[in-house]
Amino acid sequence: MIPVWLSRMLGLPGAVSFRRYHSVVRAAGLLADEARTLDAAALRDQLRIEARGLPAHPATGRLLALVREAASRTVGLRAFDEQLIACCALLSGHGVEMDTGEGKTL
Repeated sequence: MIPVWLSRMLGLPGAVSFRRYHSVVRAAGLLADEARTLDAAALRDQLRIEARGLPAHPATGRLLALVREAASRTVGLRAFDEQLIACCALLSGHGVEMDTGEGKTL
C-alpha cells in the first residue's frame, strides 16, 4: 500500500483532499437566507455576476448559496453540502467520484 503523502505527491486518483472546500460550503450556508430573499430577476443577475471568470476563479460561498437557491426554486431540490464540495472540486479541475445516492444528477 502506498502512503497517502506519496499518493498526493504523485497525483494518484483519490489522493486529493477536498477539506479546503469546507470553509466555502460553510460560507454558502451562512449566505442562504440572503439568497432566499432575492426575487427571480435579482437571483439571476447575482448568479451572472458571481459566475464571471469561472472556471478560472474558484467557487465562492456566495456563488454556491445562489446556485443552491436556484436549484431549490427550479427543480425543488436543495443541494447538500457534499454536493457543493463536489461542485468546488469540479470547478477546480478535479474529477469527482460520488457513490450511488449522493446526488450526482442535481
